[in-house]
Amino acid sequence: MQEPRITYRLLLRGRSRWIDLLAGGAARMPLAGAGVVIVIATSAAGHSYSAAGFCAALYVLCAAVVSPQLGRAMDAFGQRVVLLIAAAGQASALLLLCLLALRNAPLWAIAGASMMIGLSSVDIGATVRARWALRERDPAQRRVASMLESVVDEAVFIVTAPIVTLVAAFGAAWAPAAITMGPLFGSTTLAASAPVSRPVRRRRHGPTQRRRRRASVLKPLWRFLLWFIAAGMFLGSIEVLLVALSVEHGHPTDAGLALSAWAVGSAGVALLAGARLAALRPAQVVIVSSIVMAASVAFLPLSNERWWPIAVCLVAGMGASPALGAGFARIAYRAGDRSQTEAMAWASAAMGLGTSVGATAAGAVADRVTTSDAYVLPALLGILLVALALVGRTERGKDRTAEARRPDRTDNEGHPDRPIVQ
Repeated sequence: MQEPRITYRLLLRGRSRWIDLLAGGAARMPLAGAGVVIVIATSAAGHSYSAAGFCAALYVLCAAVVSPQLGRAMDAFGQRVVLLIAAAGQASALLLLCLLALRNAPLWAIAGASMMIGLSSVDIGATVRARWALRERDPAQRRVASMLESVVDEAVFIVTAPIVTLVAAFGAAWAPAAITMGPLFGSTTLAASAPVSRPVRRRRHGPTQRRRRRASVLKPLWRFLLWFIAAGMFLGSIEVLLVALSVEHGHPTDAGLALSAWAVGSAGVALLAGARLAALRPAQVVIVSSIVMAASVAFLPLSNERWWPIAVCLVAGMGASPALGAGFARIAYRAGDRSQTEAMAWASAAMGLGTSVGATAAGAVADRVTTSDAYVLPALLGILLVALALVGRTERGKDRTAEARRPDRTDNEGHPDRPIVQ
């Protein structure tokens, strides 16, 4: 029987859903701009760009390690307390970074502040997606909600860059203050809208049982986490090589235009067609969208015209948000209600890890060969991306039936769980 079509308008009925949507967008600002503001503030303090890149890498590493653990804490103790503590810590770290940049602080101090920003980074995308997954029991509504959050992801990346640039124009050291609205307004609003719930009483386990419990969260997700790593590697390599190509052609600003076109294409498809794409099987959406991205990138080195990378990225971006939205929807199907936030945080961490690896590899390749030859790397990563999407195709039948088979409010082990979000 065909499922009824769910629209964004129908999904956003109710004031609380709009609050989560808007506050979640604001809270994503550090995710979109923290790396950039760390580079700007470090250079404003008189340090080299290599030192700035080192501080930004420390932030990414700390965030990737901590965010799944914070997700686990949310699943165990509720979102409110974790969001409030993390928001206070991240806002303080960002303002501390401003102060250090104004005082031309030594590199070790700025590196420490960058690590503090990462250690207090909650994966807001995972947090909000987990709320949707716990609130909506209908698989169709979950898929539409995942697509809607992809629109928010892209919109925040588009909006944050000009805000950071505007604030930095008045003083580079104040760039970190541009994204403090994320934890101060967005995260605290999300915390206020989260219901208060008592932690689940857990039985005491020995070391062996604890390790088995931890593995149970990742075991049903490993195929999808591999795909997220490949997606991060693919996207990270493209970003670096676009910069290298634009510099090689003498138009460094073209890289920003191409990346903006990618974001516009991604957000446009998710906004205009996301609800319709959500009616399809997530496995099919991931496969087709991966093919669109991989095939489009193969055309990048075919022309030296300035408009060509922009046009190609616009088309390639149309596959990004459907692929990621469907990927997160599949994560939601596999994770139990107790592990929603942690599971989605692992997916984001996997993608962040892949982005770091892909960007590093692309930079090393671009230093040794011409940029047009370096595009062999994202072409190979695109093939890997499609291959991993095809590996998960055997799971597509479970995507529609997982919710029907799973008892209401249960974890991965079949135990009843308390409703975290009403």
